[in-house]
Amino acid sequence: MENDRPASTTPGALVRAAREASGLSLDDLAAATRIPVNQLRALEADDHEQLSGPLYVRSFLRACAEALDLDPHDLLAAHDDPRFAAHRDALRAVLASRGDAIPAELLDRLLAQVSSDEQE
Repeated sequence: MENDRPASTTPGALVRAAREASGLSLDDLAAATRIPVNQLRALEADDHEQLSGPLYVRSFLRACAEALDLDPHDLLAAHDDPRFAAHRDALRAVLASRGDAIPAELLDRLLAQVSSDEQE
């Protein structure tokens, strides 16, 4: 996956560094998270095309954060594209001004789909 950030600040690099600092192997993390080893490898390499979509990437990052005692918000913030975050915040503001509420997970899923549609 092409990325403009230094490798050490990508979510995959953060997961790998935390896993290695904890002395865990990929097999250990797979057992703790129930994420297959091949998908953990892809996640640590920030190769999100090998995963099953943006919702899975976010879910896997949350599971890894929990298993590795990381702040899931920080890890997800490292993952979020700035354009995606700006769209999400703008949409939340519009919905709030209208009195509409939408669960954050649903909003993230909808925006991720829009973002992937724009990239095609």
